[in-house]
Amino acid sequence: MTYRKSWPAAFSTLAFLPPFFGLFPRYCEPHDPGGGGAGAPGDSGAPGGAGAPGDAGASSEGGSAGGTPIDRVVEPLLGCVNGVSGKLTPGAFDVLEPHFDFSPSDYPWLTDWSGDGQTAVGVYTNEPFEDAYGAFFVSWHAGTGYQLDSKIRIELSQFNEPPTSLVSCDGSVQVQRSGDGSVWSNSSLAVPRQEGSQFFHDNLTLSEDGSTLTFVSGIRDQTRPWSEWHSSRGDLQTLLLDWVQSVSWDGLTAFGTSSCYTHTCEPPKTFVWRPLGGGADVTTTAPTPIVAADGETIVFDYNTTHIGIWRNETTETIDCVDACHAIAWSARAQVLLVTLRDDFALWTQPHGFRRLSTLLTIPDGWTIVPTDVSLDGWTVHGTASSDAIPFAYFRATLNAGAFE
Repeated sequence: MTYRKSWPAAFSTLAFLPPFFGLFPRYCEPHDPGGGGAGAPGDSGAPGGAGAPGDAGASSEGGSAGGTPIDRVVEPLLGCVNGVSGKLTPGAFDVLEPHFDFSPSDYPWLTDWSGDGQTAVGVYTNEPFEDAYGAFFVSWHAGTGYQLDSKIRIELSQFNEPPTSLVSCDGSVQVQRSGDGSVWSNSSLAVPRQEGSQFFHDNLTLSEDGSTLTFVSGIRDQTRPWSEWHSSRGDLQTLLLDWVQSVSWDGLTAFGTSSCYTHTCEPPKTFVWRPLGGGADVTTTAPTPIVAADGETIVFDYNTTHIGIWRNETTETIDCVDACHAIAWSARAQVLLVTLRDDFALWTQPHGFRRLSTLLTIPDGWTIVPTDVSLDGWTVHGTASSDAIPFAYFRATLNAGAFE
């Protein structure tokens, strides 16, 4: 039987760990995501008014003559109760180096970032020894750095799957697929595994408010898996044969792909599923199953030189002039991170395309590959490298006045 244990130790301790990992129970207070009431942009409330179709939700506000400049783009941190905007620390650049024995040097040990860009979580597994291996769950927090959250011994003779870790918008809820057939959370989303169970848990998604977890479950090599919806907002729901690929900030809207959405199996279709209200085939309207945090905006590559923003069955196209690709976007897709002309750029409707390097303060000697942007558009993160450090992660906030 496998037990989970907390290991409150500094990373320097890892070099002295024996090949058997002790296990201790965790004690965590359950997370209460609240009722999802409307709030001002930047807190835990529901989305503010999205822009009319075609304007990508951008604000048209500007500073009055002689007055204090006002941001022309304002995005909420949807799902955050205690989220912190990167706007409060403009021009910051953090390098997240591995402070422990990761091998090889380019091992991707971070698996998810919080919606406010203040927290990253991940897992590292060492080489198998005897009949087991160890999984080290780590987190990084702006201002404090890394910490080792837990370590688990996974018996190779038992059912196992690749460990992974997810985190909510403000970092308060973490979900871990442990690697032994179980899913753990520091909230009420835990999915206990019965000893001997052969059920797997794939394609985990966590809502930004931490209220909802979805995953595909079933038995390997069988043809009828199902998606489970675990949430503090309602009773357990299941959706046969469908794969959820993205969820809204409150977990009440899910998009996914299915080959068997109805009774007959056909080429893969895109569906929208509202666990408390039913679902629908939206293949002819929704261009992809990857929805923004607002649950109603989808960003996609319209063609090689245009990016599309789909909202409520209406599509706006953005002309990049040259080849482009959308990498990530903010809560309501007012801020897009894109590749453009072999470079990285940030797009907003008021400002158009701007080279990302002109909006960040990147230290000399560092090369970055951005992969994501925070829900409010103020924080960018991805991988970084220098002559001395071939692989690391970075977190950077935009320079002051970026959206004025």
